[in-house]
Amino acid sequence: MPAFSERTKVILALSCTLVFWATAFAAIRVALESYSPMQLAFLRFLEASIIMGCLMMGKKLHLYHRKDLLYFFLAGFVGVAVYHIALNVGEQTVNAGTASFIINTAPIFTAILATTVLKEKINFLGWIGIMVSFFGVSIISFGHEGGIQIQFGALLILVSAVATAIYAVIQKLYLHRYQTVEFVTYSIWAGTLVLFVFSAGSFEAAQNASMKSTLSLLWLGAFPGAIGYLTWVYALKRMPANRLMSAMYIIPLLATFVAWVWLDEIPSQYALFGGVVVLTGLFLLHRSKKKVTV
Repeated sequence: MPAFSERTKVILALSCTLVFWATAFAAIRVALESYSPMQLAFLRFLEASIIMGCLMMGKKLHLYHRKDLLYFFLAGFVGVAVYHIALNVGEQTVNAGTASFIINTAPIFTAILATTVLKEKINFLGWIGIMVSFFGVSIISFGHEGGIQIQFGALLILVSAVATAIYAVIQKLYLHRYQTVEFVTYSIWAGTLVLFVFSAGSFEAAQNASMKSTLSLLWLGAFPGAIGYLTWVYALKRMPANRLMSAMYIIPLLATFVAWVWLDEIPSQYALFGGVVVLTGLFLLHRSKKKVTV
């Protein structure tokens, strides 16, 4: 078997992440037919926690400083609990494709946070891209005739986008000290502990859920969950945070296609137009950074 170069490994890891996460939006809509947003988040990451535990069997988990536990908990709280509860509740009223366009604003917040926390610089073109993307979000948010308008679900999905950005920055700060699988395991376990607080009725719901909802939940826990987090953090460790997040502009296109095939959902014309504007801004942000060698 030919050996893959480091660059190829990063591209493969990032590609898997994008595909897995693109399917998540439609899968969440299906799972929500039988599970509440909190039950779905808890059971999804209970499964992911078990998968990570199996992967870590026979391996030693390192903890170099006790204070790191606080940051792992913060990563799990923000990147797992807050992100997924907000997204699940939001997708009760927002279709899968449109939700993916809103989530796609995460690179904007990552870039802004990275300038202060990671000391990554944004040039003039990058700031233009950020403003264009925010304009695209406003088009989506104020759309009519089936568009999002200003509603609670849309705001919650935007909260998820901010949570993703915070999670990415926390990861970038600690991946020089911990292996990818260690960081993902700690953060998923911490997030699952937080979600346990909201787990009431989860197992009863699983007993009464439809087969398609349960299969969607299992898919979410295994692939967009455990494996998707592993491949994403693997790529994040080897690329600048805002550069990696910029690659996520592909996800809404894939998510919209999956939702159309799977659920027969098509975003409104305002959501589609606003989404194109968001992607244009993200492209400008992406182009504003120097080419990264991986």
